[in-house]
Amino acid sequence: MTSPLTDPWHVLLGLGLERWLRERSGWSVAAMNEDAARAAVQQRLKATGLGPADYWLRLQQDVDEAQVLLDALLVHDTRFFRDRGPFLHLTALAARRRRSMRVLSIPCAGGEEALSCAIALHQAGLAWEQIGVTGVDLSEALVERARRGRYPRRALDDLPLPLRELYFRCRGMYCEPIAPLRARVRYLRGNLLDPPPVDGPFDAIFCRNLLVYFDADNRRRALAILRGWLAPGGVLYLGHAENGPWLEEGFRPLRPRTALAWVPCEPRMPARRRRARRDPALPRRPRGTAGRRLQQAERLYAQGRVSEAMDLLRGLIYLYPQHWHLLQRMAVWAEAAGEANYARRYRRWAERVRRRREDKEA
Repeated sequence: MTSPLTDPWHVLLGLGLERWLRERSGWSVAAMNEDAARAAVQQRLKATGLGPADYWLRLQQDVDEAQVLLDALLVHDTRFFRDRGPFLHLTALAARRRRSMRVLSIPCAGGEEALSCAIALHQAGLAWEQIGVTGVDLSEALVERARRGRYPRRALDDLPLPLRELYFRCRGMYCEPIAPLRARVRYLRGNLLDPPPVDGPFDAIFCRNLLVYFDADNRRRALAILRGWLAPGGVLYLGHAENGPWLEEGFRPLRPRTALAWVPCEPRMPARRRRARRDPALPRRPRGTAGRRLQQAERLYAQGRVSEAMDLLRGLIYLYPQHWHLLQRMAVWAEAAGEANYARRYRRWAERVRRRREDKEA
């Protein structure tokens, strides 16, 4: 067993690597996978041919080597639609709001999460020009990979087949996003605690599985920054393990039984003020029996059973021919199935319903 006195990882920690890492990334060494971190350090020592003390001096002088070490310590693998729940929630949120949406993905890794957000918004019925996604990551290598937009087929394993065929073009072992999808996402290199200029505010922020690596002070700073980026009514999506008193001081779960979507805590309104009426031009998602049938159709669609899902949705539209939400969903599914004329028909139908509602309220 290696002694802490001769282990390069512990030697570098003793020289000041822990503070160096916290200042540049916000990460706490205590939250890192020590075996993976030790392997990354040993790899860099072997590549440079330096001992721990000399390597520490080089880190202070060589910006490129400092970035290489950060990439090696912080990079993690990711996939499209990883943990599907937040993306389905974002789709439902966009379908209800029925307007342009801006989303931030931080850290965005190689762009898989940012592109997944854009797909989720398009699936809600938003036109491409209504979608804007920004991806930010500390790793220069990952940002460059995201900008190239070339992914191994296995990165798409969690994406239902209809979505893969609609949004990606695959050749051999690699896939690339279609041009309209790629055009709606931009990537920046930066750190949450020292961020680049971003075009906020955002309707949704994906910051999953990052805050667990911060110490208490950096968590508070990060949450203040994230809250400042959120637009009114904006939603913050976090990882499964990111909850506790430190979060609940400023945020509350959007739904009591889920800890993935959070919104800022707002001061209580005076009791005498009445709640504003919901805009009748924005129909609610179907409830009761119709709502359950829509959920069943969505499950079938997610499983790749597109024809069955569309048949079920077609029956719902027969019962609710003036429901904008159902018409828009059918238009998106028809487009995914390659039925362009069918999709245009339902989009026109949905637009007529929207206009009639607005004229009625005018």
